[in-house]
Formats: sequence, C-alpha cells, structure tokens
Amino acid sequence: MGKEKFPDHYRLLAPFYEKLGHLILGQDFPSSKMAFLEEVSSGDQVLVLGGGAGINIPDVLQRCGEKGKVTYMEASASMIRKCKSRLSDDLLKRISFVHADSPDILPEVTFDVVITQYFLDVLPDEKITQIFAAVHTRIDRHSRWIFADFFPLAAKRLQLKAMIVAFSLLTGHQRNDLPDYDTFFSNWGWFEKSRKEFCRGFYQARVYSLDPRSIRPETNSLK
Repeated sequence: MGKEKFPDHYRLLAPFYEKLGHLILGQDFPSSKMAFLEEVSSGDQVLVLGGGAGINIPDVLQRCGEKGKVTYMEASASMIRKCKSRLSDDLLKRISFVHADSPDILPEVTFDVVITQYFLDVLPDEKITQIFAAVHTRIDRHSRWIFADFFPLAAKRLQLKAMIVAFSLLTGHQRNDLPDYDTFFSNWGWFEKSRKEFCRGFYQARVYSLDPRSIRPETNSLK
C-alpha cells in the first residue's frame, strides 16, 4: 500500500484481534457481529465503516451476491490485510477497500446498508458527527444501518474502564467514555427497528431504519 499517510494503530493487535475479543468478552462477541446480517439482500450496496479484521465480511459478500458490492473503509492497513486474507479471489472482486480515516473520500453512491460494529465507541463526538453527515448524503429512505457496540452497564463498569485504558495504550485512542449513540442516531433521523443484547446488555447489536422525513430529495439521486 506504499507509505502510510497516517499511523497504523492496530498493527500490533491485528494478528490476534478476534481471538482477544473472544477471550475477554466470550463466545457471544463474534456472534454479535453476525446479528442482523439478514438485512443485507442480493444486489445491495453495503458500506462497512471501521470493519477491522472482517470476520463477517465473507457472509456479507455472499448475501450481496454477484450484483452487490461492499465498500470497506478502514484506517488500519494491517486490518485490511487481515480481512483480505479471509476472502477468495471471487469475493475480492466484489469488495472495494478504502484505506482512510475520514469518510469524505467515500464514493458518491447510495448505500442500501451501512455497517458499524465496535467502531463508534472509540471515536470523539466530532468524528462521529462527521461519520453521520457523510452517511446522510449517501443513503435513501430504504437504507438500513446495522450497528453493534458497547453500552454502560453497572456490573461491567470496572471491566469497561480497564478495556478503555488498555485500548488507549495499545492504539492511541483518546476517548475515555462511551458515546451517546441514541442521540446521534435520533438527531440524524434513524429509529431503532430491533436489537439483540449480549452479555446482559454490555454489548448490543441493533438495526436502524430512517424516518423518510429526514432524507433530503437530492439524497435519492446518487445511484
């Protein structure tokens, strides 16, 4: 990929990222990344933001089919390589990797499905706003958002604090709390359709749809 334009914060974690998550969070952690993938249909354009090691990407690509396409934005070159290693030559033809830490360079197409899993929790509020703004110009009233992340739970307070500190040391992320996800989704016109809770709600998967009134007419003309 040539010279890095920004540091690869996950270079040390990438080789064992999924195994570490399974070890610390249990077998439900990988299961949470498979939740609601049935929202992806044949022919869909899918946007994956901060996809990491891509444990569920083969399944997403199979659901898209030959007429669908996945755009996969990830800031870590190591994670992109890990994701590519999971894919056959045939599946690699149906995915476009965007090595970037900003959504501004994403293609100007309309995405049927947006996927963010354990991504928003490490971003500052300003960056999350940037993500939602970029997505808003690349969706229509039928788009869905598959989301999974950590939530504050009194019984897991110490574990969450330890995870945040460890992650900050290993990756350089500066966030020391969890975002108010509900406010971001609500402010940008998304409403929750369904959720699945794991580890007593410590981490959750949700799927969102749009209030049609939140979409500007010009947003529907990107395809």
